[in-house]
Amino acid sequence: MSKAASAKIPSDSSCLDQLVTAYDEDARLRDRLRLGDDWTRRWSSTWQVGAGEVCWPVRDMAHVPVLLSRPMRGFTWRAKQRHRPGLEMMVSTGRKHGFESMEEVRLLVALDFLRASEVLSQPFRLDFEYVGGQAWHIPDFLGVIGGGMWLMDVRPMELIKDDEPEHIPAFLEPGWYQRHLASAAGSASKIVRRTAAVRLVQWAMGGSLDDAAKFLGIPLIQTSSFSGRDARWPLRSGCDPVEFDKALRALASELHSPRQPLIDYRRRRHALHEWVISPDAWNALLQGLHRPLHATQIGLGDRKRQAASVYVWTLITQGEHLFAPRPLEAAQPPEVRQQWARRRNTTWFQLTRPDPMSHYAEMRRILAEYAQQLTRHIDSGVEQTRHPESHTQ
Repeated sequence: MSKAASAKIPSDSSCLDQLVTAYDEDARLRDRLRLGDDWTRRWSSTWQVGAGEVCWPVRDMAHVPVLLSRPMRGFTWRAKQRHRPGLEMMVSTGRKHGFESMEEVRLLVALDFLRASEVLSQPFRLDFEYVGGQAWHIPDFLGVIGGGMWLMDVRPMELIKDDEPEHIPAFLEPGWYQRHLASAAGSASKIVRRTAAVRLVQWAMGGSLDDAAKFLGIPLIQTSSFSGRDARWPLRSGCDPVEFDKALRALASELHSPRQPLIDYRRRRHALHEWVISPDAWNALLQGLHRPLHATQIGLGDRKRQAASVYVWTLITQGEHLFAPRPLEAAQPPEVRQQWARRRNTTWFQLTRPDPMSHYAEMRRILAEYAQQLTRHIDSGVEQTRHPESHTQ
């Protein structure tokens, strides 16, 4: 909302730009859209009409029976959720309209003062193209004001900032996932956690989904599920894309008003870029490892040091082990890299299984303690190359 909204002005005779602030600093994002002369034919809108969905090219949207359509997605509310959905009565339309945040209800009040003759919540799904592929978006509101139509997304201006992506891990935190997305994930929990992180970053900083993935350190080859190049993954996994979008918005609302300071995951990723536990630090860690009688059969050389480094990296950055740096492995001869790669999944399973064998249980304990120590140094801003354990390679 603009400063004018809090001033003593005759609201019943104000214009739209006096009651809300239009965000017009997104020229760099518009440049990434694939337009051209035929974009209105290539882009489409999908509406809920009657008992089904009807799709129109953007060029034919003037023929859509807007008043006969229904919201593309509904919403529910429950006790203790952080965002505040509900229904707001508008005098100008004579009925109640759904909202999902306090900012949205304020917009509805403003539209009421503007005598909007019609307002639709989540009116349609827009399928569009950008330089990185295809994507879709459901706008917040469609308003009919003075014979013209306005398509609006709502967000508090103070939340439109560039530093939000820092607080998103590359693999969504387990607590966030369980509270908001688990019920909509189907059998694709890994893809959903990865996709949710990428979309949250995109919402925060703009640009394409590929740009967001690059920000998080996810290789572009892994982005097909959320960039539109593989649109069938929700059907294969049982994930409801509409429920996913709704749940992700609820999570974004929670992150806008955190109960405690958020973690700077970007700082952690940068600090551990191309990182591996040094030989001295590794030997020091092994001193705390209980050696069973068959210790000679347990390999604790460079391959295990690399695997342990990946495990620590995932604890600190909340990233996926698939995308962790492996500089020690990369420095090996080709035949050694192949041997390590063949054993990678087995070692990772032993490190992360819920009922680990005694050796790996001990290994996890000392690595978790080391990760906590390293995390404190990173979060405090201590120069990592001067870490007490000389942990950089």
